[in-house]
Amino acid sequence: MLPILIMAQALSYVGWAHTRCETAGEMTPLIIDIACELAQRLLGSVK
Repeated sequence: MLPILIMAQALSYVGWAHTRCETAGEMTPLIIDIACELAQRLLGSVK
């Protein structure tokens, strides 16, 4: 359950970065990379 909640939070950060491009600035690619990594881990653990 915890990995799903962490993934939900990561997706909310992606949305935040998308709506605040000027504020997020250089953090946006990092946020997206982290969210993708979490998604791969989460989907890799589903069997």
